[in-house]
Amino acid sequence: MQNITEIIKERVTVADVVGQYLRLERAGSNFKALCPFHNEKTPSFMVNTERNFWYCFGCQKGGDIFTFVQEMEGIDFREALERLAEKAGVEVPRYQNVSPEVKNRKTKLFEIMELACSFFEGKLKTDGTAIVSYLASRGFRQKELETFRIGFAPDNWDGLINFLLRKGYRVEDIAATGMLVTKISGSVNPRDHYDRFRGRIMFPVMDVGGRVIGFSGRIVPGGNEDGAKYINTPQTEIYDKSRAIYGFFQAKTAIKKENSVIIVEGNADVVSSFSIGVENVVAVSGTAMTIQQVELLKKITNRFKICFDMDEAGQRAAARTIELCLKNGVDVEIVTLPEGLKDVNDAVMKDRKIWMGAIDKAQDVMNYFFQSIFASHDVDDPKGRKIIVAKLLNIIKNISDPVEQSFWLKKLSKKVEVNEEMLIQILDKFNRQPDLKVEDNGLEQNSLGQKKEFKKTRLEKLSERILGLAVAFKELLSAEFPLVLKEQLLEEKYQTIFDNWFKTGMKDLEELKEFEIKVKYRYDGKEGFSQVNIEPLTDWETTIRDIRKEKTETKKNQLAWKIKKAELAGDETTAEELARELALLSRMR
Repeated sequence: MQNITEIIKERVTVADVVGQYLRLERAGSNFKALCPFHNEKTPSFMVNTERNFWYCFGCQKGGDIFTFVQEMEGIDFREALERLAEKAGVEVPRYQNVSPEVKNRKTKLFEIMELACSFFEGKLKTDGTAIVSYLASRGFRQKELETFRIGFAPDNWDGLINFLLRKGYRVEDIAATGMLVTKISGSVNPRDHYDRFRGRIMFPVMDVGGRVIGFSGRIVPGGNEDGAKYINTPQTEIYDKSRAIYGFFQAKTAIKKENSVIIVEGNADVVSSFSIGVENVVAVSGTAMTIQQVELLKKITNRFKICFDMDEAGQRAAARTIELCLKNGVDVEIVTLPEGLKDVNDAVMKDRKIWMGAIDKAQDVMNYFFQSIFASHDVDDPKGRKIIVAKLLNIIKNISDPVEQSFWLKKLSKKVEVNEEMLIQILDKFNRQPDLKVEDNGLEQNSLGQKKEFKKTRLEKLSERILGLAVAFKELLSAEFPLVLKEQLLEEKYQTIFDNWFKTGMKDLEELKEFEIKVKYRYDGKEGFSQVNIEPLTDWETTIRDIRKEKTETKKNQLAWKIKKAELAGDETTAEELARELALLSRMR
């Protein structure tokens, strides 16, 4: 008798599964793609359709459909099995030794979110006539309403909670999805909770498989203008804001087809773009992108076209997004809207050709900055030249590829007639002091003698969080972990603190109090801290991954600069050795 994994493999091919995430190219009877697990320019990731497995010749990773989904989604085998079983139409037997309450927790949350989405869709049809008319006036056709499952949350306090209670779900399960606001912490009395979203147009946020994980609710035009224009689902066990991308599920096929993704700021911009047939578009909901979002998109394309709102907040978010993309080796282009148009929705409403034309005229990010910065300042004026150099070096420093970075340094050197070696020295200063910001006078912030406020690095913050978690949740520490924590994860100045704590038998230590309190505030949702609705173990594992990733990136940056200095000194042997070390490190995850 076949086991369940064999049945699933018969019904779902490896090409079907991998093709949902990557842009596959035919290679004889098989397929090839750029590997999602390491950076590469030439495809070395192969999909063998005959033997139903995948393998990358670059990083030597490989496996079947289950290992691929595990790697791509960061989940365990059981969850990958359940997802693929659902796709194959196969029922997964229950494990008798696992508590149904524990095993089904996430399933319940997904069910509740799906029902909430259906509830809002239904309310748009029955109670949202005026909302449908408004959306139509913004160019949203019925097709887009259905594709993105847009709905309406009526302006009452308990519509959704009562609906879900009637479906048999407990208050605590509904609250765990972030759909309720709790008046009394820990209460299971429905009267102590109310609907988070009221009087709002509802945009569901979905994961890569199309499951509803969260919502973004826009205030109804003409409604209560005292509230925020948009409110979003808080962090939950199934919704991680740093990983979610609005429209990715709907856009991924077009992204693979076009081999590019257009990143906009708002949900309405995505829907508007779809309404005129431009479908390789996603949104980051008004904030700069995160490394997790960049990595997700890079799995299917390395070409990002960025078009954020033209207001100050939008341009700040765009600048941070561009910096992150350049640091991660993404090919970035800038899409610029004509003057007077705030966002994509405005452009589409005025004339669809405006948006299509702006995409066609997208400019390489470095050419865009060279052109705009040189146009804004006089290179023949010493002060203007200083501003140009400072602003462009502040961008060039983020380019991850040493060859490409060298190209733009040479170009800048010629255009401003400044020795390239001097530019490299200034660039080195930027990299040694990453918190320095370029002002309009061409100088770095606080370079005029003002006292600079101490700012902790990301690694220091992560070190403090992992220590705080270790103290607050001692059960997370395995027998061998203290040594790993000290030698591989912690920043040097925290290692002594950890040693002292461990030697006392993990008793209270004054130096650790601050870190423990911060972690507890994360879970208690005290004023001034964001509440996180995730398990401490998940927080622990995520923080460890983030520390290792940050340390790897720091090491890569250090090696890149050592290579530059070796090349400048004419030491080719050292430069080649360092380049090999950098290449090896770049292949690691």
